[in-house]
Amino acid sequence: MDRRRVKWWLFSINLMLLLLFFCPLGHLAFGDSCGGWGGAPAESVNGRYEVSVQFDEETGNWAYVWKDTKKSETLTGPLKSIERHAHLYLFITQDGSRFAVLDPIAGHRLNDRLLIYQSDGKLVRTFSIEDLLTKYAVKKVLRSKSHIRWLKYDKDKKSYVKYDPKKETLQLTIKWNRRIRVSLMDGKILKERKKETANQSLHLTVPSTSGEF
Repeated sequence: MDRRRVKWWLFSINLMLLLLFFCPLGHLAFGDSCGGWGGAPAESVNGRYEVSVQFDEETGNWAYVWKDTKKSETLTGPLKSIERHAHLYLFITQDGSRFAVLDPIAGHRLNDRLLIYQSDGKLVRTFSIEDLLTKYAVKKVLRSKSHIRWLKYDKDKKSYVKYDPKKETLQLTIKWNRRIRVSLMDGKILKERKKETANQSLHLTVPSTSGEF
């Protein structure tokens, strides 16, 4: 083999190894493409209160529709802090006073992943991934071309979060089996997270998109 080709081949391999060494895993991009949107409606256990979302393709804005079916009352308005590309999961408290919107995977942003609103659409609190994970876990977050992966997906329940209507809490399980509970009534994180160390080995896999948005 020509010496020049050998030198070029060795240079290429060394360059690839350097890129792999210096690029954090959380910044690697895996191939997929999505620019869609969607959100399933939610209702209280007794069926009295409902909340749903609507997307205006022309303006690129989201709106919410809150209903009290017993009084035939409807509230609607803009849903702030939700981006165009979103796969939304909705939850509503049993008294209808609060509803939550989880956008678990769409896009690459860290902010505005879990949002809690009053029934009139006023934003009570917004959580970023950095609010919910330790700084070490944030570095391990996976990204594909158009999504971000940080929560475990429950294939049986077809959801990323478990809602407890008695305690009015949402339980999120991140990909490394850390569970976080958030109160819908006051927007507080109820369970202290277990701290991860910089040397902790985390096994990461690219999840199948089957059954997910």
